Amino acid sequence: MKTMLSDKYVDLIADHGWELCSGYAAFAGTQEDPVLESPVRESVNAALCLVATGSAPGTPWRRGVHRFR
Repeated sequence: MKTMLSDKYVDLIADHGWELCSGYAAFAGTQEDPVLESPVRESVNAALCLVATGSAPGTPWRRGVHRFR
């Protein structure tokens, strides 16, 4: 399931003509001239950026919680 969702979103990115940049980045510049800086690639200037974290919620440890997965 996880791979199917990943493939779906990668296909959507290609369908829209967007560039997928994977890795770490930080916003820099100004609000009028935003820049996305990354140690993986050169800086990116764009009017809009979509940031997808790919995170998942954590489950705190509780006795018996493993039975409810």
